[in-house]
Amino acid sequence: RGPAPSRSCCPPSIDAHLSLPLPMRKIADVTRKRHQYRMLQAGEKTGKIDEMMDNIADFYDDEVETMLSGLTSLLEPLLMVFLGVVIGGIVLCMFLPIFKMG
Repeated sequence: RGPAPSRSCCPPSIDAHLSLPLPMRKIADVTRKRHQYRMLQAGEKTGKIDEMMDNIADFYDDEVETMLSGLTSLLEPLLMVFLGVVIGGIVLCMFLPIFKMG
C-alpha cells in the first residue's frame, strides 16, 4: 500500500515541508520581484514571516499611493484645460447670436 492521500488544503510543496519562499522563487523570477523572495527568506530564517509580509504590504501600499498621487497631479491640469474649452464653447454659443444681430 502507498502513502495515504493528503487531505491538506496546502500546495504539495508546502505539504512536503519545503521552505515557503522556495515555491515563490519561480514566481519571483518571472515577475522580477526578487526582493520579496529575499524578504520572505529572511523572515523564515528569523521566524518573523508575518512581519516580513506586513513590510511587503506596506511597501506596495506606499508605491500605489505614490503612483496615484503622480497620476492625479498629471490629470488636474488636463481637466482644467478641458473644462476651460467646454465653458468657453458654451459662452461663445451664447454670445455669437447676439453679435450677429447687431
